Amino acid sequence: MSVPSASATIQAVDPNFCIASWRQVFAVIWRHETTMAGVLALRSTFSAFVATNPAVRLLTIVEARAPLPTAQVRQGLADFLGQQGAHIKRSAVVFEGEGFRAAAVRGVVTGLTMLARPPYPHKIFGKLSDASVWLSSDSADTSVIEPQQIVRVLGELRASLEPAARTG
Repeated sequence: MSVPSASATIQAVDPNFCIASWRQVFAVIWRHETTMAGVLALRSTFSAFVATNPAVRLLTIVEARAPLPTAQVRQGLADFLGQQGAHIKRSAVVFEGEGFRAAAVRGVVTGLTMLARPPYPHKIFGKLSDASVWLSSDSADTSVIEPQQIVRVLGELRASLEPAARTG
């Protein structure tokens, strides 16, 4: 068993999103509304991150309360995913929630994936634990990231955001 490494580094945060990194994992959490400001922050922070981390595991979490993005924002996300193919090793999207709303969000992401046509493996999950196993699995990769480390680091990050969400 390897020793878990440090906490995630917050790259950008506002009430609608949190963008963070940990080792080769670059995570964006859409907490409320998915905005163009969030997409622009995603683009700039990702560009800076890949300058020192050329093989990124992209993890996107869409919280249950996040509404569907507008068409303009969906296009901005599709453009981002399509343009970053050289830097993304794997991409996982986690949709939290159940029922019709979760199915609608899954449909939007499926459409984004079709628009972006990413040249890297991209999968959709219902649970962070499942996405973490998949993001960690790559027999050709010499850097080991254990799935439970991803879950722990993201759990700590999200817990640290809660007080700000309640007071903001």
